[in-house]
Amino acid sequence: KVSWRDAANRVGAKSPRLAVALWRKICASDIQDEEARVKLALALIKINHEKEAEQILNQFKHREDACIALSGLLLKINEPEQCLDLDGTSIEMKYNRQTALRQLGRYDEAIELAWRNINNARPEIPKIKTMILPEKVTIVCVKWGKKYDAAYVNRLYFSLQRFFLHDDFSFICFTDNSENVRAPCRKLPSHAPKGWWAKAFLFSAEANLQGTRVCYFDLDTIITVSDIAQYIYQEQPYQTLGLCRTCSIQNESRSHGFNSSIMTWTPDSHFCDIIFSSLTSQVHNEIYKFDHWLEMLFWSSKSYFFLPWPILDYRPNRSASDYSHAIVLFPLYPKPHHLLLQYDEKHQNISSSSLVTLRFLIFDHWISLDAAQVEDVRNPENKILDRVS
Repeated sequence: KVSWRDAANRVGAKSPRLAVALWRKICASDIQDEEARVKLALALIKINHEKEAEQILNQFKHREDACIALSGLLLKINEPEQCLDLDGTSIEMKYNRQTALRQLGRYDEAIELAWRNINNARPEIPKIKTMILPEKVTIVCVKWGKKYDAAYVNRLYFSLQRFFLHDDFSFICFTDNSENVRAPCRKLPSHAPKGWWAKAFLFSAEANLQGTRVCYFDLDTIITVSDIAQYIYQEQPYQTLGLCRTCSIQNESRSHGFNSSIMTWTPDSHFCDIIFSSLTSQVHNEIYKFDHWLEMLFWSSKSYFFLPWPILDYRPNRSASDYSHAIVLFPLYPKPHHLLLQYDEKHQNISSSSLVTLRFLIFDHWISLDAAQVEDVRNPENKILDRVS
């Protein structure tokens, strides 16, 4: 026999509305059950009932789990000031305070707070102003774990092959599992950082990246720019890090910060080993995101610049013409495969303009890049394209 509590815990992720109903029943049966009320609030957040969830969590700020949930909710609804008023010593609370300070534009304070809690001496990264044009570019990506399958690597690789007109171009995917990957791969060692922190390994001597410029792309990047090479081969300051700007990415909810979805650098830069070797467990205890680590290292040195590329984040209200000359990022949700599933299941109820956007962005510039489907996509009788005609 399964208890109401067990049932609520089991269905929480897959069916949040059912979880809300079950947690309400549990709360009604025992008005003293604080844990159940916190779980109810978490389920309410998943179905976007933020106001009721906030009211519940405010009653239990003496509990660490409630503080963590409330701080995350306040960040979601863009109330970072209230997040800073919460107590709590957990790693999650440290992470959320760092994010709150950044949402408020208080980057210096966030960075000083993190360094103060880390015993390591702060490394110095001097600014070097010499400009350089690259002779050979190495393009890299990272595939770790099960979040992205091999198709993501293959589609990024084939899109660059299709648009890249320069001969001096190499591609490397660093991965823990190269099965079905058709691009050149190197093994991620077991001691490499996990998740998005695996990006740090790219800056290590062990990664052994060559050339006069390295360009990194997140796997969930769709490229519609036919002249992508002209951006990658742009002149940029020597020994500086090129990054995306957070103010152009809606769900970052902060201006002037770093986003590492796309990065460029010179592999012999003096800062490369610092990014990797200074990344200790103490750093992980203070900050949650690799982007925040880069801000800690580069903010005061100014040895960075924001890439002047046509970079856009995906937003449902954008049209196909908005994406016609762009490098499209998919931070958080949805990812490209989510859009593919969504429209495949419900395309009959989608507006004609959305179908045009789908066809252009997801079909023409993403799944069409599967090696096995290239000829099919060029065929006007292709069944995949017929589904969105």
